[in-house]
Amino acid sequence: MQRETTPHGSTTGQAHRAEALAAESHEMAHRAAVNAAAASRASAEVHDSAAVMHEHLADIGAGNPEEHRRQADRHRHEAHVDRVEARYDEFLAERHDRRIRDGPEG
Repeated sequence: MQRETTPHGSTTGQAHRAEALAAESHEMAHRAAVNAAAASRASAEVHDSAAVMHEHLADIGAGNPEEHRRQADRHRHEAHVDRVEARYDEFLAERHDRRIRDGPEG
């Protein structure tokens, strides 16, 4: 009994399984990128809230106002970084979505 093979020496069944695994991999990568973008956006919101809190504490003179302003600046910076990461993760999600939709050659 002769088995059908591809030009690369794999059986047809192995080739189909490899294609299915590649598609599943792209779907998992898409979900991971979407989840990472959502987590980064949520983290940015937390940092924004922390910055507002530290600015308020500095304004009312609670504790060390200079330290509160430094902390507010740090939280604003972290929020900005989180938003940049979210945009990159969204880009990755779109790229994987295209590969899922159009196939590897699309």
